[in-house]
Amino acid sequence: MSNIDLVSLFLIALSASFGHCIGMCGGIVIAYSRIELSNKFYKMASHFIYGFGRITTYMVIGSISAFLGTGIAVSQSTKGGFFIIIGFIMVLFGILFLLNPKVLALFEINIANSQIFKKIFSFVLTKSNLYSFYFIGLLNGLIPCGIVYFFALSASVSGNVINGAIVMLVFGIATLIPMVLFGLFNSFLSSIRYRSIMNKILCILIVLFGIYTIIKGFKILFS
Repeated sequence: MSNIDLVSLFLIALSASFGHCIGMCGGIVIAYSRIELSNKFYKMASHFIYGFGRITTYMVIGSISAFLGTGIAVSQSTKGGFFIIIGFIMVLFGILFLLNPKVLALFEINIANSQIFKKIFSFVLTKSNLYSFYFIGLLNGLIPCGIVYFFALSASVSGNVINGAIVMLVFGIATLIPMVLFGLFNSFLSSIRYRSIMNKILCILIVLFGIYTIIKGFKILFS
């Protein structure tokens, strides 16, 4: 993957983390932040360990997506066509999200409505060791999320399994610090108006990256 791909994905993930991700996963962060720990160091470490758990799951998803993508793009023509199709999906995704942010709710499952996840989270939240935060992060990464879908699509055209994992690693790193900040200072980052602005920026970046992916597809077709 090129540097422009990674930088673009990082910026998309960063804007997503300050907008959609805080709205989607903020409740989980607030919930585990209430766990009593022995000192401030463990409190700070818990946020990073939770983030590393999410990143682990995301990288597995990225690897699987890339494996499936390389299986579809077996020739130059199918690879170019695959890039174009994925690019159009990205553009459509960005436009629909811009017109109606609630459109993602059609593809996302509210964790509060899942009895299995609810019971598992409740059990883990009763623990007070750092391992529990990593497990919470692993589970969080499995929650259906529109932004994760976008990055999984990006991973599918990344070229190979390693690149697919890297795409999701970039996503995880870009969302790590904002989510840590939210865990520590959630009052400001919870602002609906603030998140609305970040979501609009996110939509524009997704559309631009989709167009960029389409152009790459045509270049592959006619190279």
